[in-house]
Amino acid sequence: MDYRLEVIERANQLPNEGGAYETLKFDMKAAPSKSEYERAKDIAAFANASGGHILVGAFEEQSSGRLLRYNPLNDKAAIAEKNVYEHANKNFCSPVPVIDARVVSINSGNVVAVTVWPFPGQIVGVKVTNNKAEQ
Repeated sequence: MDYRLEVIERANQLPNEGGAYETLKFDMKAAPSKSEYERAKDIAAFANASGGHILVGAFEEQSSGRLLRYNPLNDKAAIAEKNVYEHANKNFCSPVPVIDARVVSINSGNVVAVTVWPFPGQIVGVKVTNNKAEQ
């Protein structure tokens, strides 16, 4: 995968199965997280570094971090996941970094590609609530 930071909009921009690894600019999630707080932490981590991509619906090999295969989400789940990332960014990150969350069609389903732009002006924090695990 070319690590120039650009919005992932189409399947041909996604890394090839078996040919990509998690890096400081690329994070894979096989399924949606249960917590908006966890999503916000991932966004803040990329914003505080040099930006990056989060792919939801991408299954990685645990020992190496290599992209094994795509695990596409149905339309409803993908749209919901996109919206939850946008909500987590707006409501848990402070200051709010710039993200671009897209639903990308692949393999008779969808992957959610979240591009997080670096936020060099100041550190992005994540608001903690008493019920963060329930968010």
